[in-house]
Amino acid sequence: MSELIAPKPSNTPAVATYSFNGMDLRVIEIDGEPWFVAPDVCEQLGLTGSPSQHTAKLKADEKRVIEKSHGISMGLGDLFERRLPRVSVVAESGLYKLVMRSTKREAEAFKEWVTREVLPSIRKTGTYTMPGAEKTTEAPKG
Repeated sequence: MSELIAPKPSNTPAVATYSFNGMDLRVIEIDGEPWFVAPDVCEQLGLTGSPSQHTAKLKADEKRVIEKSHGISMGLGDLFERRLPRVSVVAESGLYKLVMRSTKREAEAFKEWVTREVLPSIRKTGTYTMPGAEKTTEAPKG
């Protein structure tokens, strides 16, 4: 089962949103590490069905669930679409596994972008900015 968490407040933006092929990839920081919003990852990879069916095979420390009540209190309300009570996020290793497991043709460009640009940039600088564009961030609300 995924770990239920309440993200800790910080002085950094709560949500960073990156755009790729007209779709968003939202990232939050938990304990200094990037966590990727699972529904966004699945959409980018062309994975159909519930994100939980794709994250089910990940190890417990590679996935977490943020409850809406905790998320809203931490300024992460925008993560909760369509009145969902929780949102799944995956750690960097979980993201790698989902990316590498996908055999869909539309996932190839996303794999290249994530593994060659986004993750190395986050690892080196703590952020990723698309060439010619600024990343979109949302400060914690409240």
